[in-house]
Amino acid sequence: MSGRSQPKPHYLTSALVEAGVLDESQIERALVRQRETGRRIGETLVEMGIASEEDIAWALARQLDLTFVDVRIEALDRELVRGLPYALLRRMQAVPLMRVDRDLTAAFADPTDADAIHELEAESGCHVLVAVATASQISAALDAVFGVKREERRPAGEAGAAKALARHDVLWDRSGLLFLQFHVTTASAQGASEIHFVPHAGQLSVLYRIGSDLIPMAVESVEQGPILLARMQALGGPALDDPEVHARGRVVCPTPASEMTLDVSLARGTDGEAITIFLGTRETSAPDLEALGLEAVDAGRLRNLLDQPAGVVFVTGPRRAGGSTTLATLAGGCDSERRRVLFLETRAGLPVTGATRIVAEASPARAVWRDLAVGQAADVLALDDVLEGDGVLEVLSPAASGRLLLVRTDWQDTFPLLERLLAAREGRTLLPLRLAAILQQRLVRRDPRSQPKERTSFPAGMHAVFEILFVNDAMRQAVKDGAGVERLRELAVSDGYRPLADELRRRVADGITSRVEAARALS
Repeated sequence: MSGRSQPKPHYLTSALVEAGVLDESQIERALVRQRETGRRIGETLVEMGIASEEDIAWALARQLDLTFVDVRIEALDRELVRGLPYALLRRMQAVPLMRVDRDLTAAFADPTDADAIHELEAESGCHVLVAVATASQISAALDAVFGVKREERRPAGEAGAAKALARHDVLWDRSGLLFLQFHVTTASAQGASEIHFVPHAGQLSVLYRIGSDLIPMAVESVEQGPILLARMQALGGPALDDPEVHARGRVVCPTPASEMTLDVSLARGTDGEAITIFLGTRETSAPDLEALGLEAVDAGRLRNLLDQPAGVVFVTGPRRAGGSTTLATLAGGCDSERRRVLFLETRAGLPVTGATRIVAEASPARAVWRDLAVGQAADVLALDDVLEGDGVLEVLSPAASGRLLLVRTDWQDTFPLLERLLAAREGRTLLPLRLAAILQQRLVRRDPRSQPKERTSFPAGMHAVFEILFVNDAMRQAVKDGAGVERLRELAVSDGYRPLADELRRRVADGITSRVEAARALS
């Protein structure tokens, strides 16, 4: 689709002739009939059986270099549509699709109607970007959104329309941007956490993960896959080079509300590259602690730790558990005006106000973090995806001394991690001096009936569940005395520690999440 607000001046009939859908004699007959009925020329052509709605829409889109869209009622932003008068939209045969800043993309049955386009711009106060859809789809969508009930009627030429749909794919813009924006905003509005683009048998299936269900949403042309890949690469996303079969990355996509951070996974299959997009936060910077879903008491204790001059705080859990967002939030909670904050990560994530952010591959990042901490005289150093597995033992190195170290790692159990640290040569000596807290974290899907209205810092339909171990003086003394992890667990429980399993059971009992989701989070 072009970036202009309206198509070049054109008449619908001449566009259809130029596209080869109709000839001059058919147009003349239709114009005679139009003068008798007073209907629009497009409606007249369909009524006479000369052309189907899809023929007309497809031809116009191609002739005018616009986007031909399949308007799906369930995919519309209902608040956006209801923001304009129903009567106005019905009269101009238009439906808004999405809004990004001051640009409003709308589908018109007649994209050559310059008066309707100008009127929509005046009514909405936006720069209108034009797409093309069939009149019956637009009418049905408007009736459904505004709750208008009408008699079922079989449009003329319906058989021809079905054949046309079988013959034509939806024609998206060649840049891939509208295609990406449309599915990201639609999936987000539907409460989806994932979008899957799966090539198979000469087509591209689009599926949304809503709750625990994977729901088919659309079938697109298989050629749309490479266009989407190119667009995401232009936004800084991953690419698959031979002989790689998998690549991961992150892109920032503009959406109507703001920019949305998307994690992207590419897999090379026999039918082409499958693309999975994980819908991330709409935040343009790290959220505050309460926005993570932490209890107020826990958020307060964490703030106290972030004010300390030194210590180690772990954020643990499997990949895609929201740990990077939590780590960025902790780093953002440090006073960067009085302290030098460095954020070393393996993939670019949320901006952290006041921090110097450095992106490097995992191996170079692990090799350089100690020199970086000392050489830059960092007061606070956040390490995202750098110290995984036994790499966590490096927090006992001299480079961690005298500074606050925030570490996201892949350990999935709090006390085995603690036991591994204690087993290190200097663990019993240094750990009581450095370890401040371990945050074990999971993301689980909410029961749709309990979906909150407020914005979340995590993907739509998801919420974080935390298990937080705060290291107190009694635990430090027990470590020095040689106590085992069971004794440390007892002391933690007496200080308010709640195991992850207990927190998940509570949320199941409160109807916030399902038993299946709770079991998945613990598996």
